[in-house]
Amino acid sequence: MATQDFKLKGSVVTTVVLEVLGDNDVQIIHGISDKVAAAPSFFLNAPLLISFADHVNLTAERLSHLSSSLNELKFAVIGWRQNDELQYAWQPNLSIPRLSNAKRAAEKPILTAAEVTPQQNIEAPRTTIIDKPIRSGQQVYAKGDLVVLAAVSPGAEILAEGSIHVYGALRGRALAGVSGNEQARIFCRSLEAELVSIAGNFMLSDSMETGVWSSPAQIYLVNDKLNVAAL
Repeated sequence: MATQDFKLKGSVVTTVVLEVLGDNDVQIIHGISDKVAAAPSFFLNAPLLISFADHVNLTAERLSHLSSSLNELKFAVIGWRQNDELQYAWQPNLSIPRLSNAKRAAEKPILTAAEVTPQQNIEAPRTTIIDKPIRSGQQVYAKGDLVVLAAVSPGAEILAEGSIHVYGALRGRALAGVSGNEQARIFCRSLEAELVSIAGNFMLSDSMETGVWSSPAQIYLVNDKLNVAAL
């Protein structure tokens, strides 16, 4: 019997997306440096995708310079993207891959009206319940909501396509709505997180150290901005 030498498997990896909205790269790198200084362990070797707005001035030289600067800050630049309709002659000469900006829908068979019966109900994702502490270096992913009945340690990461409930101290990283659900929320008994994120919008610990730090709190998204409120 032939030995299988490899497997191709899907995986969930937290990717930082840098949205470039202007042309002042000095200011951009300076601002990112401040963010890295606030949470160096989180950003160390973090995969990063550079996403350019349609209106920015983009050249091969600029892209290469930005990528080099980000690598010097210990990011791992995995590629760049922009409106797929904007094409450049210099693209094939770059070592940095361009990724599609389109959100591909999952390929599922289409049912006609005649094929749909009342018995065909769509099953909602089940809630995942964890009753043990999540330790540093561990990662938990839930297809629906995630409920943790213990503490989440620094360096641990919990992700959910729905909301996250932590009935203990949240000291690690919590990412809710990872599939784009902007209605997802994060609830915890004691907010001490390194990072929280909802639908790709994240906030570091230095921005959360308000009146609710080390207290029961919820995090929710309004107009692409994370809000922290007491429970």
